[in-house]
Amino acid sequence: MGKNRRGEEPPTYILLSTLSENIAQLHTDVAELKAAQQQPVKSSTVPPTKSAEQMSGATARPPVRVTNDMDVHRVINDINKWKSNVIVSGLVEDDSVDDAVAFQQLCEDYLECKPLVVNCSRLGRRTQDKPRRLLVRLREERTALSLLQSS
Repeated sequence: MGKNRRGEEPPTYILLSTLSENIAQLHTDVAELKAAQQQPVKSSTVPPTKSAEQMSGATARPPVRVTNDMDVHRVINDINKWKSNVIVSGLVEDDSVDDAVAFQQLCEDYLECKPLVVNCSRLGRRTQDKPRRLLVRLREERTALSLLQSS
């Protein structure tokens, strides 16, 4: 608390009362946080508690984002998809030949395997001096691992 309109400090009992109210609010917030920590999280956000900044009138922070089970499963699925990807550098870009066919031919000629390609796409901008990297999506993770080991 600051000074009043006349420039006087508020009486001590008012300061103590305000301090006691703030401490009681902090105890309540801590108890709620402990209870929330022991229970599984069901909602996507946790409501913010009053901080010292908020009690003093400062700007409030946005609610904290908590991941739920669906987000965790989505991330795990994405990681498993990425494990079946291979990036090839130096494979010449030829508009007359499909990149998937060129990749399979490279594997047959030099790696003695023929992986099942789901999709191919070039990464980055086209330049005249060097070919872009090729992102190859394979059907299975173990195919990607065997390709990396044999290369």
